[in-house]
Amino acid sequence: MSDAVTRMDIVHSAVGGGICFLGTILLSSLVNILIQRILIALGILTVTVFENFVIAKAAISFALIYLICGFLGGLYTGYFVENNLKILLPLTGGIGFTGFTVVLVFYGGLDLTVNFLEMIILPLLGDIIGAYLGGYTISWPSEGEEEVEEEISLNLEQ
Repeated sequence: MSDAVTRMDIVHSAVGGGICFLGTILLSSLVNILIQRILIALGILTVTVFENFVIAKAAISFALIYLICGFLGGLYTGYFVENNLKILLPLTGGIGFTGFTVVLVFYGGLDLTVNFLEMIILPLLGDIIGAYLGGYTISWPSEGEEEVEEEISLNLEQ
């Protein structure tokens, strides 16, 4: 058990980042459609013009998209990597964030003049925090790993 980062550790971290990226793409589309459908069904689509809606949508996106996708990528990385999680989990979240940002740049969805917090800070923090939560969840040592055997003796004499 060495403390050096191996090539396979980096590969597993990159695959975890890919899981985080693909989940972010999928969930961001689903959450945006779901929010729009809920507002249409309730007949309150006009609330989207208020500043409070933008804040609420950013909080919902942070919780439902970025934390969950970072968690899934961190689960994969934490399962396959035993050491150096402090080094590799930010890499996992960073790869997921970078891939999502590149896709937004190519499709023209990245508007830094208005939503710097919503487009950069929240996705980056959500992916990294989620990766830490997932990575340490799967590799957390449980207290019940060591089973203690107890002898039970029955005295049947009368």
